[in-house]
Amino acid sequence: MTADPTRAEAVIELGAIAANYERLSSAGVPVMGIVKADGYGHGALQVARMLRESGAQWLGVALPSEALELRAAGDRGRLLAWLWVPGDPGVMDCIAADVDLSISCEQSLIDVVSAARGLGKASAHSHQGRHRSDAKRSSTLVVGLGL
Repeated sequence: MTADPTRAEAVIELGAIAANYERLSSAGVPVMGIVKADGYGHGALQVARMLRESGAQWLGVALPSEALELRAAGDRGRLLAWLWVPGDPGVMDCIAADVDLSISCEQSLIDVVSAARGLGKASAHSHQGRHRSDAKRSSTLVVGLGL
């Protein structure tokens, strides 16, 4: 098949992504590999596998559905979904699958606590300073859960 000259084409070299990760992580600080939006169009599963092989301990995705796709593909490492909205149907499945979820507003906290209680466990993160999803600029949320 001949390439269409009117369309852009991205050629992804996973080795270059691995080299970038290794360079960043060589600074001695933890690095979260971000694979949201299908690895920014590079293929989330391929990039996630390569990052894990390169030593990434934590991966970030925007949506619970993206985290659940990685779990379904066999990724068992630490995952964070941070841009979900209250009412997302994947919240309970994420908690069951040990996916970390951000807390951006009171309703997201209620959703996480409710799902965690239903499963007999809890996990929460403070979401400060980013002001995404429904987080208000003036709000600071400090969370402590005990079941």
